[in-house]
Amino acid sequence: MKKNGFTLMEVLVALAILGASSAVFCKFVEGFLQLRGAERRQAQAFLCATQTMEFLVHNIPSCGAAGQFTSGDVSYTLSPVPGLAHLLVAEVTAPSIHPVKLRRLILCDAALP
Repeated sequence: MKKNGFTLMEVLVALAILGASSAVFCKFVEGFLQLRGAERRQAQAFLCATQTMEFLVHNIPSCGAAGQFTSGDVSYTLSPVPGLAHLLVAEVTAPSIHPVKLRRLILCDAALP
C-alpha cells in the first residue's frame, strides 16, 4: 500500500515547531523595537541639549545672568568664571535614560543688564 500525505503526528509536530519559532521571533522583534525607541529618545535628548547650547552661544546673555533656568524639558545653568569677566560656564542637561549633559564656556555681555 502506497502512503500519500503526512500522518496526524507529523502535522502536529510541525505545527508545534512553527508555533515555538514564531513565539521566539515575536519576542526578538519586541525587544528590538524597545531598544530602537530608547535610542530614539536618547538622540532626541541630545538634539534638544545641543539646540539649547547653540541658542546660548548665538544669543549672548548678560554677565549678570547667572543662575539655573528651564526651557521645556531641558535645564541649563549659567555660572560666572572667577577672574574672567566676559565668560560664563553653560551646563545644559536634558533628561533621558542616560541624561545628556553638555558643558562649555560662552561669552557674556557686560553691557547688558
